[in-house]
Amino acid sequence: MTHSKYSPELGQALFGNPTSEYECPDFIEAGLRYLDYNIEIYCTNLEQVYISPFENRGANINMCDVFEVNSYYWGDDEELKNLPNFKCGDFEVRWYKYLGRGMSMNQEIDANRFFEIIDKCLDALQNKYGEET
Repeated sequence: MTHSKYSPELGQALFGNPTSEYECPDFIEAGLRYLDYNIEIYCTNLEQVYISPFENRGANINMCDVFEVNSYYWGDDEELKNLPNFKCGDFEVRWYKYLGRGMSMNQEIDANRFFEIIDKCLDALQNKYGEET
């Protein structure tokens, strides 16, 4: 498994938040969209309004202690600017403005291992909220 080194687009390189070392393969975006869909179902079941942090809306999700999702940050606070957009354990994904654009990750990973991470996130939601998606 060898992933390409990440090279940001011009706007991201000049004005964007920090990036990670490796370019994300397509299965990363697919898995995160699946997670987004399931978080929305949980929020609906809990009768909560869901504002997706995977889009450019300023939302953050920290529904459990297994993973976190942060929207792209536009402000000047360096600590917030350095947070990854998705983090589970030691695996991190960053994107430029919204999921699917300018995506980078901090380590090489294969699809099987990545979907184990997604399953871990979904299991954590089910364990905390008890609803099957």
